[in-house]
Amino acid sequence: MKNNGDVHFSAGKQVSFAGTDVVVQELTVSQVRQIMDDLENNPAGHFIDELLDSKMPAAAIALSTGMPLDELAQHQPSALDELAKEVEQANPFFTGLIQRRLKLYQEMKGAIRKHSESLSNSSTGTSAN
Repeated sequence: MKNNGDVHFSAGKQVSFAGTDVVVQELTVSQVRQIMDDLENNPAGHFIDELLDSKMPAAAIALSTGMPLDELAQHQPSALDELAKEVEQANPFFTGLIQRRLKLYQEMKGAIRKHSESLSNSSTGTSAN
């Protein structure tokens, strides 16, 4: 850990990935912001995002490890899944942000469904009760 006055910075965690050592770093606020902005513009993300059942976007895995997305795509999904878990552990604030956004999305989806059902019932004259 590096020390800058009273603030401590993590040097990252070295993990084994596909037979090589990779350092998993905590993302900076700027990097997290850039990933979130990119996801707003392209919600589908990368094919890796569709393939893995991970909260961590492929772009975050790439930034956290310094490995380009096209290099990550050359590995087996099971290996990527393990690496994604390491990135999640190294980025608890980002993981929390993603969980909060997913919860909000689910709540909004439920509210829209209820509102839609209410509108449908009122147009047919039936009651939701």
